Amino acid sequence: GAVFPSTCQRLSPYLAEFVGTYLLTMTFIYNFEVSNPPVWTATSNGFMVMALTYTFGHVSGANMNPSISLALLMAGRQSAGGG
Repeated sequence: GAVFPSTCQRLSPYLAEFVGTYLLTMTFIYNFEVSNPPVWTATSNGFMVMALTYTFGHVSGANMNPSISLALLMAGRQSAGGG
């Protein structure tokens, strides 16, 4: 990393976690509202988790859960900057 990271570099892990959590939540809500067969609901949710992990994993660690991020931060296993 850079000695003095830009604002974009500092905010990118937070933005990645926000977008990932939002998309995952919307996927769950859509699957609940549409009432798909259970096998397709699970498949859809699984593929969304996979896609978000591949997309945002290198940026923020791809926790996609604010409580997990907070727990890792408190345990000292993750820095406040993500990843």
